[in-house]
Amino acid sequence: MGLAGLLIASFLHAPLLHHPLTSALAFIALGALSSPTSASPLKGARWFGVALAVLLTSHAQRALAIARHGDELSHLSQSLTWEEQNEVVDHMLAACPDSVIALNRRARLLGHPSVSTASTAERLDAWDAVRALRPYRIEPLIQTGILHARNGRLRAASQAFNHALSIDSEHPGALRNLARVELLSSRTTAGIELLEKLTLIGHEDKLWRLRLGTDLLLEGMMQEAVQVLDRCQLRFRNLDAERCWQLAREYRSNGGDAIQSHIADAFECTAHRLWARRHAEALDWDSARRSFRQAQRLARREDLSLPPRFELEFAAILWNCKMPIDAHDAFQSAGDDATAWRNLPSWAGDALLELQRSKAKD
Repeated sequence: MGLAGLLIASFLHAPLLHHPLTSALAFIALGALSSPTSASPLKGARWFGVALAVLLTSHAQRALAIARHGDELSHLSQSLTWEEQNEVVDHMLAACPDSVIALNRRARLLGHPSVSTASTAERLDAWDAVRALRPYRIEPLIQTGILHARNGRLRAASQAFNHALSIDSEHPGALRNLARVELLSSRTTAGIELLEKLTLIGHEDKLWRLRLGTDLLLEGMMQEAVQVLDRCQLRFRNLDAERCWQLAREYRSNGGDAIQSHIADAFECTAHRLWARRHAEALDWDSARRSFRQAQRLARREDLSLPPRFELEFAAILWNCKMPIDAHDAFQSAGDDATAWRNLPSWAGDALLELQRSKAKD
């Protein structure tokens, strides 16, 4: 039975010690067959030869598969096109379906930003396949968390990053990504503590922190962004509309670099938003609407949606502009985000309560 289990495991591309049950049974059977007997030493030696032959035969297919896998791996390089790399990985997996190297490369290829058409579910499945064979590898956990975070599943992302930190509590990539998720979830204290830990272990990255702060600005998360930027550079403290506009012009003049443009967009968006709030406090609702539209233009995501805090604040401005239909549409687009409500200016909260009461009457 043990020999049968060993043979079955080998034909399924599993090495001798791949599965604990079949390997244990196989070694028991091989040991019993190969042990000499006092009655007939020659018979024991003959059985030892049989056992050895079975062992070598069961591993012959695996050895050939590993050889084919190694030959394909030798052809894999970054100079190949995405399609060519994908073809090599297919051949590697055909030879060794349990190759962690091939599965890991497949997961990375599926995440190629400009070529791959794989869905999020397919990419998650690819990283799950790597984790099944290497449960203590950090990269699949971080990539899984990033995919969840990009699709708005912040709780699942947090679980993945925390799992990674349970393996390596000082992994900088896991700490950075978890800090980002905590801040986007409005758990500001937890996020700032993670940023401070990065500083303590010598992995502070001021450019990454600036990007994080400006990403928060584009999400409409002013309070969280201010706490991140305060710890970045002194010139990012005490941000008002004029200071944000000046920073936007400064980063815009640095050239066409994508990162610089992104930072400039965030500061310019914030300047228009703060001007809109200033107009709103002065009850100049038409000017507030015009300024806020400029902020919206810069805050739109790739799918052209707006963060909930922008939608709610704009709904309040539209309501005060006597544009109830547009205000209702913006309010509906915001969804149910209780945290966004808590951070609204008082005039916006009052306007949205009026909007809800009018809706209840209808």
